[in-house]
Amino acid sequence: MHTRARHAYADWEEFAGEPQRLHLGAPQPGSRRGPLTTDRPSAWGLPLQAGPSTPARVADAVILSGLLERYVLPKRYLTNHFDQGTAQQNAGIWTTGPAGLDGMRLRGALRLRPNLASDADKATVMAYLFAIDPLGGGYILSHAPYTCHKGQAGTPVTAEFDLRATDSFLPAGWRLMLVVDTADPFHDDANQPGTVTTVTSGDGRASHLDLPLA
Repeated sequence: MHTRARHAYADWEEFAGEPQRLHLGAPQPGSRRGPLTTDRPSAWGLPLQAGPSTPARVADAVILSGLLERYVLPKRYLTNHFDQGTAQQNAGIWTTGPAGLDGMRLRGALRLRPNLASDADKATVMAYLFAIDPLGGGYILSHAPYTCHKGQAGTPVTAEFDLRATDSFLPAGWRLMLVVDTADPFHDDANQPGTVTTVTSGDGRASHLDLPLA
């Protein structure tokens, strides 16, 4: 992504990297941000209130954004705005540490498995993965929506997000950021305004993200 380079592989097995599991760590007290880490976290929960889209979204104008990406001019998101203003109660954010001197290469499918409990029978949650430069600017790598149509209010479920496959390189010092919220202009959703979906994790049922490292 975000280059004009082309590569050829004999098959998917040759292309795809080895999955590494990162856990969604507990948000800091008074914050909606936590770590993406190989350590299994203690139990925690973060409520997401259904509301307007946060600044983390698929695109501002889908066709134009896609054309700009093909010319290596992807949108640069201001990630410090993702959980500010009207989005303050609508988003959860998890970030890795900086990539080492060799950088980080993602090549293949991305799988997110968070535990969700909604106070409604139907709920939609959006997930996005961003590459973050040292100044905090974000570049979207992948995304996916998840809707539970036949849930029971208050009953936890393990959501299965199969995010769009990617081939992306993060230079040294860059980070990965996972954003989870409840609305995006690019997607319809099943949320009722004001309902709450809680992302949870614990030793026996940890929310996690699998990354294909090449």
